[in-house]
Amino acid sequence: MTTLGEPHQERRIGIDSVGPNIHSRYGASDTRSSSNSHESHYGLVEEDVHISQPLRSVWEDWSGRGPHVDFVKTETIPLQRGRLLGRGANGEVYETSCQGVALALKTIYCPPGFDSKQRRKEIEIIKKLSHRHIVKLVGTYTQGPRLGLLLWPSATCDLATLLDDVDRLSRSVDVEEDADRDMAEDADTKSQRAIRFHGLGVRNPYKSRQLQNARQRLYESLGCLASAIDYLHSCCVRHKDLKPSNVLLSRDGLWVTDFGTSTDFSTQSSSLTANGERGTAKYFAPEVAAYEASGRAADMFSLGCVFLEVFVVSVGSCSLEELRELRPARDRSYQANLFQRDNWISLANSRATAYEKFLLTEIRQLLQFHAVERPTARELARQMVSINTFDQIAHYRSLFGKCCATELRDIPGPPGWLGVIE
Repeated sequence: MTTLGEPHQERRIGIDSVGPNIHSRYGASDTRSSSNSHESHYGLVEEDVHISQPLRSVWEDWSGRGPHVDFVKTETIPLQRGRLLGRGANGEVYETSCQGVALALKTIYCPPGFDSKQRRKEIEIIKKLSHRHIVKLVGTYTQGPRLGLLLWPSATCDLATLLDDVDRLSRSVDVEEDADRDMAEDADTKSQRAIRFHGLGVRNPYKSRQLQNARQRLYESLGCLASAIDYLHSCCVRHKDLKPSNVLLSRDGLWVTDFGTSTDFSTQSSSLTANGERGTAKYFAPEVAAYEASGRAADMFSLGCVFLEVFVVSVGSCSLEELRELRPARDRSYQANLFQRDNWISLANSRATAYEKFLLTEIRQLLQFHAVERPTARELARQMVSINTFDQIAHYRSLFGKCCATELRDIPGPPGWLGVIE
């Protein structure tokens, strides 16, 4: 097993340098790329055959003035801002449209004296990455104290929203025959969920069938997410804030987003760091919460927390509230309540099939207190490919979306298996 901080040696994927030198302050340039280049300024490559021609045109020059533009205060930015998609410590994200193409716009307030180093780092990290499950940077701009990042895609919802939707739908189905149930949802809640389910391609007129479709969508997101983190770590990038709300979903796929706290350690001898932004407390690894040096294994702990939540909802083992009740200590974070880990696993195991128990074993390993005991992203991907192989032989549901099935089929499986939870 790879130890904490040991460089990932099995493969090196990614683009070391995409596009021209960054803008002196925020990470972009008005210089246009050569017409013979197979890459755009921000990582669009010829292999991205799923990219539509309108999107390709926007990618090449969204503003008519290059990939980065410094707008003066009196200028109108050629974007149509839509609904608010999310809000965090680093800024707000809106749905927007550019030349008829739906994108996401992340706006960040940068007051006078603001250290732009972290923002440049976020831009450079996204530029470096090219993977079907990582958001892509289309362009950047500044106007006054605001920095804007144009990102593709503009998703239907994030994983946190889908988890809540499926959790609520599951409880609704469970009490469907109770005419006096207290859990009756208002019409607006049902309508908004129906819109999201339609956008994800899981809507069905029969509630039980819709629930089955939505649970399958959740379940197969696990393999795609594992693929994305394996790619990130092989590119010497730590995300540092993995959580459901940083995973975007649409009918066409899944994308990891928000690299505002990420670290690129490709020029360092180790992935270990002891400072910087730490992410979200609920999904902290124990070493991060203790302000100790942390590496890629911290991402794997956070991934284990996400996997556990997806597992219990997709299998129907329990509700998210029941899982929350098993985290009574302090801030209800997972790391502060690791003494309850066996109870989490037992609860998740209550309705798991024989094959799902193999996956639950992997989740337990991800939630180890000691970083060196957690599997690496590559080890996890290998185990999941093996689990998925047996699932398919048994004609059971897939751990991977169709997008990853072919790619990961060629990853060799592990020499041995961890035991099945009894």
